[in-house]
Amino acid sequence: MRINALLLGSFALLACNRGEDTNETDETGVINDSGETGIEDTDTEDTDSDTDTEDTDTDTEDTDTDTDTDTDTDPVLVTPSVDVDPDCTSPAPYAWVDPAPLGVPTDGLVGWFRGDVVHTLAGGDVCRWEDLSGSDHHLVDESEARPTTGTLGGQPAVHFDESGDILSREDVFGIAGDSPRTFITVTAQDAARLYARSPVFAQNVPGSLGTYLMIENNTWQSLGYFGAYATNNAYDSATPMDADPHVISYRLSSMTVGDAYADVLTLRLDGTVQTLTDTGQSSGNGTVEDFSAANKSWMKPEGTTAELLVYSRSLSDTELAAVEAYLTGRYGL
Repeated sequence: MRINALLLGSFALLACNRGEDTNETDETGVINDSGETGIEDTDTEDTDSDTDTEDTDTDTEDTDTDTDTDTDTDPVLVTPSVDVDPDCTSPAPYAWVDPAPLGVPTDGLVGWFRGDVVHTLAGGDVCRWEDLSGSDHHLVDESEARPTTGTLGGQPAVHFDESGDILSREDVFGIAGDSPRTFITVTAQDAARLYARSPVFAQNVPGSLGTYLMIENNTWQSLGYFGAYATNNAYDSATPMDADPHVISYRLSSMTVGDAYADVLTLRLDGTVQTLTDTGQSSGNGTVEDFSAANKSWMKPEGTTAELLVYSRSLSDTELAAVEAYLTGRYGL
């Protein structure tokens, strides 16, 4: 009896221990005493490998390579030339102007003048006009009669009056006598000088009576029209003179002696090709004459000029239109 009682006690104790072992499986999430899985007991806050975007994300504000204006390079500054006259004050170093974004061809560009880069005397007279093309073909004053600074289309410009103001140089920008060429300018004739002969830009053989190439308003002995002059031949357009600013383009596609100007000379006013008529007031016969001895370039417009471009070749119609569009936009024409 005593032995049986001991055996029964042992079995009861064993059963109790087995029950405690079963309940401990709750912490492992296998089975609890109710037969349910113990997922709730496994706390995801403790065991989950959560990739927290606040902790592990690469913050673009910290690591992004900034590409805004902070990385832009500073403009290239150009130191102006120095005139032989110590009283002719050079302008401050100016930002280099890249022609490409403007639509300005660089091939053959041997002279580029803008009214914002000029040398002046103490009173404001212009004594030297800086060449922006990089060719050092600067224009300088010839005498004490000098142009002054002015404005055109809201931009700086150079004003020439009737007193004989001239800017010039003693060569033709390195252009060979038989080479084609193109001149393009923005200019306005003074209202008070509307019918005065106006050589806006010229190249010539010094001492000759008419061996000139010129953008010339009110051509020789023929007043009242925009015009052109070419080695002893004066031509009028059909457009009457006015005092408004205009883009004028003068192009010679050939300078071969004997070629007819009717075939090689083009004058455009604000992008429109002009019909040219020989005025009959000059000694030429309508053909190209020898220009090999030319060694002077100059300008004496009766008014204000804001910009001038000189090319040692004939620009195509597309190139001309691109330069004219740039000038039209810059001066609000």
